[in-house]
This record gives sequence, structure tokens and C-alpha cells, in this order.
Amino acid sequence: MEQSNNYPIYIFMLLVLIIITLLILTFVPFSSISKSVQKVGPYSLEEETNQFSNKDFVNNSSVSFQGFFYLEKLQKTAVTTSCSPTDPSSLNCNTGRYSLCECEGTNCSKCDHKGFIQLVNFNNIVTLEVLGAPDGGRQGKASIQLTIKTESSGDIDNSGNSLNPELHAADSTGASNTTSILYIETFALPPIPFNKWFMITINKEGRRFDIYYNDTLVLSKHTSTVLYHNSTSNNITVGNKNKYISGSSGYFTLYNSIQSAIDISKQYHSFVNTRGSPVFNENPPTLALTNVSLDRLPSLIGNVSVPSICGSGDCITSPSNPPASPLYEWQSSYA
Repeated sequence: MEQSNNYPIYIFMLLVLIIITLLILTFVPFSSISKSVQKVGPYSLEEETNQFSNKDFVNNSSVSFQGFFYLEKLQKTAVTTSCSPTDPSSLNCNTGRYSLCECEGTNCSKCDHKGFIQLVNFNNIVTLEVLGAPDGGRQGKASIQLTIKTESSGDIDNSGNSLNPELHAADSTGASNTTSILYIETFALPPIPFNKWFMITINKEGRRFDIYYNDTLVLSKHTSTVLYHNSTSNNITVGNKNKYISGSSGYFTLYNSIQSAIDISKQYHSFVNTRGSPVFNENPPTLALTNVSLDRLPSLIGNVSVPSICGSGDCITSPSNPPASPLYEWQSSYA
């Protein structure tokens, strides 16, 4: 009796199964799980609120922070900032941005950016800050940047390369004879709009930071050295207690891994209505003067009374004055 050979069929089926599995793992997104409880809000930016009491954003190698913001106004007093080609605590005269700034021991106050106001503070290590004064070059928008405290053994340049490689040599016992030097690194971000809700997502994976506005990637950059971890603060705070900024915030989430572009897009569109505003169960502080906020639940929108712009009923038949220019002939059926 002749025995049939089905091995080629089995091998073909196994290969098909492997290919299907690889396609699923490659193209099917798996949503990340939130590690911390989401804080809904809304909250006022004129008050510094503690959103998370942990060091997960700084200590975890892969983490993501997400939140919505609405900037209403800034202080009306202008701030002048001078540039310097040599002082890293001042703006670089060529680029208009802040260079790598070396701290004095553990004191990094000389690296503070004049005029910038804290928007989000991660354990006094990473700070998202906005320029709290009018900027004539960015009408209707505010300058914003991310500052990061890092550390290195020995001096480094702006690219993270050691300027004193001999300092890294170990002594006869094998121990390093260097001490850590702290730096403040600054990542400039695209300006953010006033009077408009927007979502910011900060992905941190090792030394790389990916910043998203709504569902769009706006920056991906590595720090020159590793993050500083010896912080005494356990808090992630939002807002500024000095009340230099006015606005609202809400829907803060801390994830235990970085979020993919697909995840961020899904999260953004799940929070907002058709006008791009997050839906809250109560009026945001920014819109507290209105009777009913359009950013509340959709069931309340039908109760909003919209006044007519033509209350007298005589809008069409009202006389129209021709323009005060002899160069044009005014032609109108209502003239």
C-alpha cells in the first residue's frame, strides 16, 4: 500500500500561519494601559494643582504624559531678554534659542529663563513652560519650550560629547574620580494658540522626548546626557500659583509606556467634540462667565439661546452708504 506524502502541504500551511501572525503583530495596534488614575477636571491654570504624586515620569524608562490646555491670556507687561554669544543662560544670538546651561553644583537658578512661566512641572526635573508676556512675532500664539535637568560626569558640549575625557579615568582602585555635573537642556517647541483647546502628549523613552500637539508629532529629540533622578519632589503639578497665566486644563493621564501615533490619535478624538473641544461635566473655569458652556455635555447644547443679529427685522432694507472713494461706482439693488 502506497503511503501518501503530505509534508509539503503541512510546511505550506505553517508558513502561511507564520506570515499571518507577523502581519497581525506589525499592523494591528495594541493600546497601552493607563498606570495612573486619570484626572478629568477642569482645573484653573491660575492655581498650581498636584495631579500625580509619584516619580514615574522621571524614573521610568518608558512613560507618557497627556493633558488638555486652554490659554486665555497672559500678563500685559512686556519682557525684554538679551542675547549672548557666550552666556548659556541667555538666548543664543545666532539661533534665538537657549543653549546647554551648566548649573552651579545642584543650584540651577542661573539657567532660569526670564519671562517663562511654568505650565507643567515633573518632579522639578522636567518643566513645560510658556512665555508669560506678549510676543509681537507670534500674534495669537504663545512661545513654549521643554526644559530638562540632566547630569554627566565631566564637562560636555551641546552634542553631549565630553570636553574632558581624561576626567573619566578611574583611579587605582577602579573607582571613578569624577563628580556629576548638572545641566539644563531646553527644547524649543512650536508656539501654541490662545483661546483654543489643544492636547499635549509628552512621550519619554530613555533620553528621547517625542512631543505631540493634538494628534500631530511636533518634536522628537534626545537629551545630551541622562536625566537627573535625585529629586526630592514627588509631585507632577499643572498651573502657576503666581497667576501670570489664565486658562483651563484637564484630562490628565500618565501611561506606563510611550503612546504610538495611532494611540494618541484615538485618544484625542475620543475626548473632543466636533469643534475640537474636550467634553467636561461642568463649566471650565475659563468660560465660567457664560450661562452654559458649549464645552459641556452635548445634552446641554440644545438649551443654549442664540440671540438674533437682526432683532429689528429690518436688516435687508436698511440703507447702505457707498464707499467714500470717487474711483469706484457703487451699484446695488438696495442703494
